[in-house]
Amino acid sequence: MSWNLFKKVVDELDSGFENLSLSFYIGGESLLHPRFIDMIKYARGKSCFCEIGFNTNGMLLTKEYMQDIIENIDWIKCSLEGLGEVNDSIRVGCDYLKVAQNLKDLVSLRGSKDKPRISINVTEYTQSKEDVSKFVEYWTKHVDAVYVSVFVDEKMRASEKFFDNEPVIRQEFCIFPFTYMGILWNGDVVACCGDLNGVNVTGSILNEPLKDIWRNKRFKTLRYQSLTGKYLAQSLCSQCNMWKTGFKPSSRIIDGVNIKFSGQRKEYRRLQLTTCYC
Repeated sequence: MSWNLFKKVVDELDSGFENLSLSFYIGGESLLHPRFIDMIKYARGKSCFCEIGFNTNGMLLTKEYMQDIIENIDWIKCSLEGLGEVNDSIRVGCDYLKVAQNLKDLVSLRGSKDKPRISINVTEYTQSKEDVSKFVEYWTKHVDAVYVSVFVDEKMRASEKFFDNEPVIRQEFCIFPFTYMGILWNGDVVACCGDLNGVNVTGSILNEPLKDIWRNKRFKTLRYQSLTGKYLAQSLCSQCNMWKTGFKPSSRIIDGVNIKFSGQRKEYRRLQLTTCYC
């Protein structure tokens, strides 16, 4: 996304909305953008955002960016898939040891500050349960939280096995068209974080103000389809099931770790975080 387009997006959000959560992520790696630090500083200066955060693979999370990230970001979530070679065999091109050191450097530089909240997400994929357990056990000692998420394929279908042995709830409709607006690099607007290729474009900020897009016919149609289940055949939404099943909210404490079940993920948070990098 160009710098001028980004400023236009943020300015329109600031003038037409309030209490927004801004996430620098809808596919891709935010830290690749040459003006990413300028972007988070610009957004931080606007009153409409109650929190700002981003997802990253951690490879470019180097010390030169860390102070600006700590001063301007509320949360950061890094994606890894296991310890060492387990991760590197799944996330091709990733260097686990490099990412691990970057995360530890960020935690150390943050010190006793409350923000940014630093977490790691691991998706249950081809790893063994033992691999995932070892990962959670290790990283809950070093970051604020570890999330284990359901695997979702290219058709937006979630694995039902992920929910085995835990109480679940069945959702009546998808909430994304009511709560989410994604803006792609070219200004196209989508209603789902999984619509990376702009299949269901609801408008373009280049042609229509964001506050009007939020209320336009295309967005209203998606909301109607969500409420009624009457999606167009073969559409992205008609194939998706990721919103249909979620954990019934619950929590329990095991070996000093608070485990929360909610939506399509499990959250692991150690009751007393240590920073022993052994």
